Amino acid sequence: MPDERLFGLADAGKLQTVQSIQEEARRLLLHPMAKDVYADFAAQWLNLSTVAFAQKVPEYNFTPEIGKTMLAETGAFVADIFLAPNATGRMDQLFTSSKSFADAALAGIYGTKGASGNTLSPVNLDPKQRAGLLTQLAFLTMHGDSDGSFPVRRGAQILRRVLCQDIEPPKAMVVPDVAPPSPGVTTRQRFAQHSMSPCATCHQAFDPIGFAFENFDGIGRYRTTDNGQAVDSSGTLDLGSATVKFKDAVELMPALATSDDVRSCMATQWTRYMLRREETKGDMASLDAVQKAFRDSSFDMRELLVAIVSSDAFTRRTPAVGEVLP
Repeated sequence: MPDERLFGLADAGKLQTVQSIQEEARRLLLHPMAKDVYADFAAQWLNLSTVAFAQKVPEYNFTPEIGKTMLAETGAFVADIFLAPNATGRMDQLFTSSKSFADAALAGIYGTKGASGNTLSPVNLDPKQRAGLLTQLAFLTMHGDSDGSFPVRRGAQILRRVLCQDIEPPKAMVVPDVAPPSPGVTTRQRFAQHSMSPCATCHQAFDPIGFAFENFDGIGRYRTTDNGQAVDSSGTLDLGSATVKFKDAVELMPALATSDDVRSCMATQWTRYMLRREETKGDMASLDAVQKAFRDSSFDMRELLVAIVSSDAFTRRTPAVGEVLP
């Protein structure tokens, strides 16, 4: 809810200009309660809200409590980019930072030191293994399989949520089952059949991204082997006019962090979150202005939110059919 200052300004009619709205937005973005907004956005954006209910094999020792802590890590990580002392709000940190938060359970999965007990505390993750949200436990667990990685699901989530590209499978197509695990065959090898007809259209888009995360098992633990074979996380990805080659997810992340497609998608996803709906034709002028403000701020997400809440799409509504305007 608005705080007393904001209620007072509204009652006094002092929230009628873009400047006054932006001043208050900048103030409230630094309020401690804004942490919940940043955490909620991340959970909705990357489809993480139900990670505590993920079904995993007993060997993983995964529990709902661990899942809740994974989600809390995500929220703390994103909020820190906005609220930490000397915070920059820069979008690229979402994809490249190896700093995060962990308790004893998460530290055990990460294989890192510096955390104990049940309280999240700052940790430095191995920069050769981790870079940003997409290599953290909540994303990898939510979009992993019950007993291993799931390259198609991980790749599809990134394509849709991070690149704002949605590919619908052809109607009436029967998708063949993935070959069951067998000795000496990696997950990547089993899923490679999807690159063949009739699934090629979708999977040539999903799979290269998903294969980048083969170093992570079903709960995000780092691994170098899969079913007794060396993990292959290398690949190529077309980003705009450039083709990016990478050896693993950590090497892919800087390319995503500086991609114009990802930056545009980030502005779109935040706009959808703030409006609580997808954009319509009538929102395009506002969305264009929001995208420009994001670019002009060197991709500071705080200024992105300021631009959204002062846009026409956010501050005005379309009259209902038959509504009589004053």
